[in-house]
Amino acid sequence: LHAKRVLIDPETLTTLSDRVFFDGLSEVIKYGMIRDEELFELLESCHSRQELLPQMEEIIRVCCHIKKEIVERDEMDTGERMVLNFGHTLGPAYEKLGHYSTYMHGEAVACGMVSICEIGERQGRTLPGTADRLKKMLCTYGLPVEAQKVPQEALIETLAYDKKGNGGSITLVLCERVGKAVLQKVPKDTFAQWVHEIV
Repeated sequence: LHAKRVLIDPETLTTLSDRVFFDGLSEVIKYGMIRDEELFELLESCHSRQELLPQMEEIIRVCCHIKKEIVERDEMDTGERMVLNFGHTLGPAYEKLGHYSTYMHGEAVACGMVSICEIGERQGRTLPGTADRLKKMLCTYGLPVEAQKVPQEALIETLAYDKKGNGGSITLVLCERVGKAVLQKVPKDTFAQWVHEIV
């Protein structure tokens, strides 16, 4: 059953520690990366939690609208909805390989987004400079931009259980530029090699 109503109180954000607040902000940054450069620019214009809080109602509205549109067009998660997984191909791998103690979820996703942008730039699918723009944003909010070295065997094992995978291939979510995500299917061993080259 679908929810009849969703209630969101932005004031609850004031109860969070800085680390938890910015961990959640990583997912907000993701929405700017995949669908809305204006949202990304809004986040770029702020430089602290204090500057962000007055903007949170609009930020939440935009994120909910983006997710609603994507999910309504692909309710069964078989196509376009996969763009919501940007940063989540490597993010969960970093979480698991850090024994779920090195990174919180959003922190791992932040590292994953950077890695995918760097891979995209190397493969000519992402506008040069996108990874650096993303890194600058993440650093502003104290989020990590570089994950620890991932053993090749462990990465391949982790990717074997990735929900975006299908047999020997995986569907990558790449950003052609800030605000535009695309899907690309590649062999898992090829992707693992790409990761090895940038991490």
